[in-house]
Amino acid sequence: MTLRNVAPTGADEARGFALVVLAYRGAMAEIRGAQAKYRAGVWEILEAAAPPGEAEALFGCFFAFVRALVAVAERPLQWRQTYCAHLCRDEWLAIAIIDAAQRVDLAAMLGAAAELVGVEELGDALNAAQELGAALAQRGVYLCPRADGAACANDLCPKRTLH
Repeated sequence: MTLRNVAPTGADEARGFALVVLAYRGAMAEIRGAQAKYRAGVWEILEAAAPPGEAEALFGCFFAFVRALVAVAERPLQWRQTYCAHLCRDEWLAIAIIDAAQRVDLAAMLGAAAELVGVEELGDALNAAQELGAALAQRGVYLCPRADGAACANDLCPKRTLH
């Protein structure tokens, strides 16, 4: 099963990647209690990028995904709380889960999820990732394919940056 009817262009993938990272960071900040103002920021990002009338569904999927990750994680998840073009390891793994869910790559999704949240019971987090990946794909928002299958050894992944 594939979610893509037409291969996205490089520009579409870069736009999709930036959208997902920024929305993920905003949802993490909101849910982790950094500040309530991030909810409006996530809404603005999705409303500007999604087809008309589709932002609400993506908004719900993003927050459900982040809530599920936070609920099952054995440790506090890290994210960049200020604008940074580079992803921290936890962000990279969360994005890898969504990317694998979009590509219907169960092995990659399970591997990234197990490394990120460190638990055997991943059902809610993986279901939320699959729903988010499908919701993004249905609205023409795609992530770039990863060049390799493992997270970077250091905190920053030079291959995945926002511009």
